[in-house]
Amino acid sequence: MASSGLSSSRATPILAAVLATLLVALLFQISIKISATPLLPYRICRVDECAEREAQGVVGGTHLTAPFLFKHNRVMLNLSHAIDAEVRERLLPKNTGVFWTKHNETFRLGMGISMFHAGHCLLYLRSILQDHIDGRVTADTHSSAYGPKNDEEKLHLQTHVAHCFSYIAQQVMCLGDSTIEPPWIDTDEAGNIKAYGIDGYGVHHKCKDTTRMIEMARRGRTETFEDWGWKDGDTVESVFGYEGESPSK
Repeated sequence: MASSGLSSSRATPILAAVLATLLVALLFQISIKISATPLLPYRICRVDECAEREAQGVVGGTHLTAPFLFKHNRVMLNLSHAIDAEVRERLLPKNTGVFWTKHNETFRLGMGISMFHAGHCLLYLRSILQDHIDGRVTADTHSSAYGPKNDEEKLHLQTHVAHCFSYIAQQVMCLGDSTIEPPWIDTDEAGNIKAYGIDGYGVHHKCKDTTRMIEMARRGRTETFEDWGWKDGDTVESVFGYEGESPSK
């Protein structure tokens, strides 16, 4: 009986931990849906409405580009420092995607654009991977060729990495690309499947037109915009309109 009681006492905290983990995951999923719903009310439409908008190149208020093919990307697959500048140019404008608004006569505030925030995070995580590969940073001690990092530097590194992972994860879930990806298949001479997997390459995706975001990032290098009174859910397109269009509000 004593053995049974000990086993039960050990199982209880384990079960509690599992349930807590599931609860946190569930709350995280709910929080994403709750936060995303008011930001994208225009995505709700009937099937016939969506089909009509899609035929026009617009789905629920989101302008689409031509189908975009996911494939092996020579630049993004390369972690060499020799192409750092090229990778950065593809993911982030020179001003990091910030545009400026007038706060008062003597001070201005920077406003971020989510796509470029994610680009910054990808570049940061890429630099961490490069450091580990080059041996400049070790996973266990966070030391480098210049000596061990102090506690403040370690905390900043860990906090920044965690923030970037969390931010990209939430953006992926928010955007919700529902493209169906078939597997690649390797067969023998008789046609029997030896192996298969899903890498996502060779599939066309319907992607949002990013022209306006890139334009705002470019203009943000030299222009300062009047403060329009930011509201939760504002987007570049809802405030400044699509290219050649007036804003919707």
